[in-house]
Amino acid sequence: MQRKKILIVGAGLSGAVIARQLAEQGHVVNIIDQRSHNRW
Repeated sequence: MQRKKILIVGAGLSGAVIARQLAEQGHVVNIIDQRSHNRW
């Protein structure tokens, strides 16, 4: 399979799950989200 660059807009549960699956398949995945997820 050809390695692809993929952009996922929205890092909710489904965005995070699909990003992980695609990364495990060898794709380059970037996620952007409106919110900062720093909770500290």
